[in-house]
Amino acid sequence: MNVYCSHSNKVFTKASNYYKCPLCRFGWYGNDPIPVIIIGQTDPVDVNPKYNDAFVEKDLSKKNWTRCRVCKDLLEKRKHRLCALKVYLKELRKRHDETMENIMIVVRGFKRDK
Repeated sequence: MNVYCSHSNKVFTKASNYYKCPLCRFGWYGNDPIPVIIIGQTDPVDVNPKYNDAFVEKDLSKKNWTRCRVCKDLLEKRKHRLCALKVYLKELRKRHDETMENIMIVVRGFKRDK
């Protein structure tokens, strides 16, 4: 992995609007973007002790596979936005039918007197 200079000890020259980093000996003007300077290399294990754990193969026999209720595809495979929308609309339709049924009960209760 590359090690970059943080430019934490930069020195500002007010007359010329110029910055100079004493660590990496690089300079830049104030209106330019701050440069990214590589000052060395390091082993990834030194940075993150768990780096090698990412390359260990996982045992998938113990994994619990779940399927989508709508399309019967695996849930981990993709995002099921369309399936979630279908479930939401189905629940919305059910609530709408219940509301309309309650309204019809009330309307039938107000029969005209003969």
